Amino acid sequence: MEKELLKTRLIFSALVVVVFILGGYLWQKNTAIAPIIPSNNSNVNTELATVNAYLEIEGIYENEVAIQAFSGQTLLGVMQQLNQSDPTLNLKTQDYPGLGSLVVQMGSWVNGQDNKYWQYKVNGVMPMVGADQYVVQPGDKIKWEFKQSEF
Repeated sequence: MEKELLKTRLIFSALVVVVFILGGYLWQKNTAIAPIIPSNNSNVNTELATVNAYLEIEGIYENEVAIQAFSGQTLLGVMQQLNQSDPTLNLKTQDYPGLGSLVVQMGSWVNGQDNKYWQYKVNGVMPMVGADQYVVQPGDKIKWEFKQSEF
């Protein structure tokens, strides 16, 4: 009788462990944290903790996607790394003297189509710097929209 009780407890404990492991795996998979590793950017310190932020891109990532960036990494750097791991992003940039690098295409949407352009907001506010100058901060909610300019 005592052996049966011990056997039942062991089986139950093993099932609980399996459920927790499976649940953790599924939760991690659903949050879709994309590890972003900077490429030769001297302003980025890869030894510091990562920054967790959220990204939404109209027509491409309709729901927020959790991302990780290294401390000091710019939004453009994050986008370029994401483009390497997800070719459907189809990110294209162009350097403009005095303005810096601007995003000119994502997915099949190219700046100028129907007089629309890629624009981004952070926490609901449009920063007055390009993505190549904006440094991603912990908890940022970044939303890219393809629309007519607000200016």
